[in-house]
Amino acid sequence: MVSEVTELVGHRVVSIDFRPTVAAWLIPTNDREALHRAVRGAARRWGGLGEPVVPVSPTGQVRPFWRQVLDILRPDIAVNVGLATAAATRAAKGIQVVPEQRLEGLTAGVHQLAVADVALLRHRLVIRGAGTLRDDAALGAIPDDEMADWESFVQVFESDTGGVGSARSQLERTSVLHLALEHAGEIQATNASALPVVLWLCAETSYRDVLWFWNYRALSSRSIWPARMALVDPTIGEADAFADVLRELAAGPARTEPAVILNSLTLPAATLREVAARLGLSRTSATKMRRPVAGRVAASCSGPLDYIENLELKNALATPRRYGSRAHVSTVVIRPQTRLDIAAPIPLNPRIGGTLRVRISELPATVVPQRPLVAQLYHPNAYWDDPSALGLVVAPTRRMFLDLNIPTAQDVFTAALMDRGVSWSMSNAGVYGQALLNAGQVELFGKASVVRVIQALTTPRSKTLAAALRQLPAGTPEADITRLAAEWGGRARQSFATFEALASRLAGVSKKAVGDAAEQLCAAGLAERGAVVECATCSLRSFVPLAVTTGRAECPACAARGGYLRAGGGGIAVAYRLNALLDRASDNGVIIHLAGMALLSGEPDCHLWPGVDLTRASRSLGEADICGYLGREVVVGEAKASSSDFTRAQLRHDLAVVEAVGASVYIMASMSAPAADVVAEAQTRTRALGSRVEILVPT
Repeated sequence: MVSEVTELVGHRVVSIDFRPTVAAWLIPTNDREALHRAVRGAARRWGGLGEPVVPVSPTGQVRPFWRQVLDILRPDIAVNVGLATAAATRAAKGIQVVPEQRLEGLTAGVHQLAVADVALLRHRLVIRGAGTLRDDAALGAIPDDEMADWESFVQVFESDTGGVGSARSQLERTSVLHLALEHAGEIQATNASALPVVLWLCAETSYRDVLWFWNYRALSSRSIWPARMALVDPTIGEADAFADVLRELAAGPARTEPAVILNSLTLPAATLREVAARLGLSRTSATKMRRPVAGRVAASCSGPLDYIENLELKNALATPRRYGSRAHVSTVVIRPQTRLDIAAPIPLNPRIGGTLRVRISELPATVVPQRPLVAQLYHPNAYWDDPSALGLVVAPTRRMFLDLNIPTAQDVFTAALMDRGVSWSMSNAGVYGQALLNAGQVELFGKASVVRVIQALTTPRSKTLAAALRQLPAGTPEADITRLAAEWGGRARQSFATFEALASRLAGVSKKAVGDAAEQLCAAGLAERGAVVECATCSLRSFVPLAVTTGRAECPACAARGGYLRAGGGGIAVAYRLNALLDRASDNGVIIHLAGMALLSGEPDCHLWPGVDLTRASRSLGEADICGYLGREVVVGEAKASSSDFTRAQLRHDLAVVEAVGASVYIMASMSAPAADVVAEAQTRTRALGSRVEILVPT
């Protein structure tokens, strides 16, 4: 449940990206009919030209390049076109699989007319009915039952005008299929590159050529360097007019070297060279293309255009990118709920219906573990669109109001664990530690001298009594023994020590460091200064806070008059005593927890708890001394006063917890580094779990 505490989180300009739902079309390998159905299905969708069609084996295997295509284009859904359900599920690797016949609701996406710019539609646009596999993949196809809708939007249109018309429409991006990429260009791209004009030659039923051309075009640049690619019949070389068209397009501002690529997977090289000769192209000896420089003026094209045949395009196109259209919203972010008022940055036709997606980035308080239940804290339908953005599926409206919950760190931690079926509560030790954190000054515990002084001043209660209570009858549970010790431990008189006694106990710590640490604890309200009365009457040694000392010492126990303990031959000896909370916390071993947390407190988006009990399905998983999250990583840690306590048995327990909660980081906190062989084993075992080890030692 989201907290009801009202809190100003901050003011931020939030980026809102409107983008299409991206489908990956999974087809049986070498199934021409399935490929044709996928092409026709994608052609009707906003962004469909950028949707991959991926061949899958009967057992659900996907070859490495097609897997790379999926990783780059990051589809939201996988459409099963003719595969067995098990094969499609295996190929999708966690992506939601939708049968071809059930592409509706939240998975449907939106028809390209829903985001079409009416002004653009009034210009020349080639529309056509269904045709061959090659022609439908080249230009798109409008089903008969949709033609009337298109004619109501498109005031001036042309039908397919043959080979030259088809090629020109593809290269000028004036086909129905290319309209699907309007407002879905790159928002961000790494190493985006212009391509030469690509002419891909094939017969009208060529499965291999259509499959590879379609996916290369899906990977190509959309708006930074708009790709000029055409899937054409080899007879294109017989059309004299096309040579002029090609020269005109190749001389654009993104002129590349070579100017043209001629590719085919099924036609012989001799056919490609014959087409090149008829188009007046000159074959270059280069084996790779040179990319243009942004802003460079194109060279003149007075001579023959050069070309390369059958150039491999994988490396030029396999670059990360994000697509869509971006709006910016200045927002005051308030917990528990913030409203975003968004004017769509794209033309929308709500009467068309369907769904699109918004990606919300730069929103404060979203650097959290990327788990589904955590996303749903912000909105019931939210998901993680990428590592830094929330995603939502919405109806296409020109203005929308999004109410987002802003969860607390505790809400986030609870949801992150619940995503793995784990619940948590503060342990007894954790309650003490959290109370100290609430008092502030956590950075103090990251100093070795401070930790050593605290340990030296700690009153031995629970652990000392626990050792004696182990003499109870055999079979008494350890938890019962410790609980009784914690209850009875308060009867012990609280420890204190003079500065001289304290310094003598802490071998290896300089007197200055001891004094500085003690004074820092006093300044933080975690310790107090006092004098010591050694009573000759009752034989008790008592601590008297400096604030209540009198001119003549009086025993707090029996009221007998006496004197204050003196430092050697000098004046009064100053003694130190921990406050009750720190004393009890240290006795329960929490100080090393806090030391580890202090060393991490400088990390951004650090939210940790100093001792939690973890449970799954009513079964205890044990206690984690440090647990929480650092940004997007869940953290589990163990804290030991002595590094020798990191045994193999302890590692087995800790790493079982790491695995159960899906932690990315396993913390080993101690006053000294654990043994090298223990660390090596921890590193090996955490790597196997997909996590890593962090060693934390106060300095």
